[in-house]
Amino acid sequence: MSPSYAPSIRIPSARSTVRSRFLAIMSLIVLTGFLVPIGLIGQTVTSNGTLSYNGGNGVGAGGGITFTVENLSGGDILITDLEAYWQTGQNGVIPTLRVRNVGASGTYTPFVAGDWTTIAVGSAVAVPANGYYPTLAGMTYLLPNGTAKQFMLEGSNGIRYSGTGTAITPNSFTTAGVTIYNGDFQIAGLNVGYGGLVSGTGNTPRYFTGGITFMPAAACVGTPTAGSSPAVRKCVPVVPQHWLHR
Repeated sequence: MSPSYAPSIRIPSARSTVRSRFLAIMSLIVLTGFLVPIGLIGQTVTSNGTLSYNGGNGVGAGGGITFTVENLSGGDILITDLEAYWQTGQNGVIPTLRVRNVGASGTYTPFVAGDWTTIAVGSAVAVPANGYYPTLAGMTYLLPNGTAKQFMLEGSNGIRYSGTGTAITPNSFTTAGVTIYNGDFQIAGLNVGYGGLVSGTGNTPRYFTGGITFMPAAACVGTPTAGSSPAVRKCVPVVPQHWLHR
């Protein structure tokens, strides 16, 4: 009599089940476009590579340069990083980024600390040669869609910018609906770009020589108050929790 065998039943392990669910979730995310489009994450708008933005002007310790950022991307964004042009004389510079509380243009003088909010104070920037360098990182400054804000970059031992009083072109740079306005670009009849000693009178037009990196605020968990810059945010794909507990 031939031996009989019970039919083989394969029971998936807990690990393979979790893995299968994870792959299914990720496939669904990609197919449905649930994530923010990849092209909108970590994008940069900058003057880097534009010959007229040569950083050929500037001042010493306590100098600053203003510029304006407008968000017409269709959604709120987070400004996460900033790059700027520095010369070797600013080696070790401590950068500070501020934003004007009211208005998007005009001079910073007389400087009143209460008119500005400090977004970030960075670590010392190593400048072994003249050029553009990552200057501030890890910021989470929220700029709502349809909003323009004037910023000021300061350098502890000097600042560099472009222009000596004559308008240069272009005076704006745009990526994915986010624009940096510089120098003689006007909002409400006033230039956006002033440079010089923060304690001085300010010269215009002067042109911020650098750029910002931004990402959609929707790509992060938890939305801060407009204009805020919380210390900690979780920027991860948002997957409905109940998918992970089936």
